[in-house]
Amino acid sequence: MKHYWINLDKCADRKEYMEAQFHKKEIDNYRILAETPETIKSNNYTIIRNEQSINTTTPCEIACILSHLKAIARGYADGDPYFCVLEDDIEFLNIDFKKMLKYVEEAQNKNNEVVEILQLYTSSHPVVIQLYNGHFLKDGSGGSSGSGGDIIAKRHEAYPGAVYYMVSREGARKILDKYVNENGYDLSYYSWTAADNIIYAAVNSFVITYPVAITDITLGSVLHPEHLPNHEFCNNIIRHIWTVNNQLKMFSK
Repeated sequence: MKHYWINLDKCADRKEYMEAQFHKKEIDNYRILAETPETIKSNNYTIIRNEQSINTTTPCEIACILSHLKAIARGYADGDPYFCVLEDDIEFLNIDFKKMLKYVEEAQNKNNEVVEILQLYTSSHPVVIQLYNGHFLKDGSGGSSGSGGDIIAKRHEAYPGAVYYMVSREGARKILDKYVNENGYDLSYYSWTAADNIIYAAVNSFVITYPVAITDITLGSVLHPEHLPNHEFCNNIIRHIWTVNNQLKMFSK
């Protein structure tokens, strides 16, 4: 499955980090040059904002949203039924997407709802714990087959993280129709104007209940360096889950 990853020109270390992973895993990938407050200004983008978010959403966060929309637009234009979007500080499993799409089909049948986007990582350790204990382990999941619980669950707004997700072509079209127009971008749809939320808000969004990725905090953070300790705490929770109940084979090649 094609992967579209977002990267700033100034973050050469992150570029090398991601390229090494894609090369090792033999994944078809495309670098998306990230937008910045400077490119937004120089390109004279028109951006409609929700008044509630104007004082709380930084220019860098707006640039992050536009970068995700740029990646989604490229994936949609390439025409595949599904594709993935990533940020550039993630260490991810080499996912077998035939397995993943089987789980998607099961979730669709169970929920009677199309999975238009699947969140593959969350940066919140309480959410990781909740998803693992409340869904993945439900009804005995996590044994030798790991198939007794919900591998995919309905996503809620409180599940942060746009670091790694899989989106369907139909979902991508809905996202682009919602936020992108001929004159620019309409981000007035939602009060919490961050990529962590706005990307998922426009479509039927689900989340994987077993962790398949962690972030590398040694690469720092452009948006929120103050969040790095919490991200590493979440990484450690994920590592603990992998240690006590390694079910990565359910998802890996």
